[in-house]
Amino acid sequence: MSRNIIYIRVRDTQTGHQFDALSTDPRLKTGIFMPVNKPIYPPSTIPRRPKPKKSMKDL
Repeated sequence: MSRNIIYIRVRDTQTGHQFDALSTDPRLKTGIFMPVNKPIYPPSTIPRRPKPKKSMKDL
């Protein structure tokens, strides 16, 4: 029996970085990770590249 591994796009509430985490990650329940817009980042079977938070000096 094979188990499907699903990644979802999340935002770290402490750093603001966005990345893919396992859908079973316990930090989702504690509020450390918040799911990001599902239509733009649908669940995936492979992790995508992380997206760092832009600092004010980069704008």
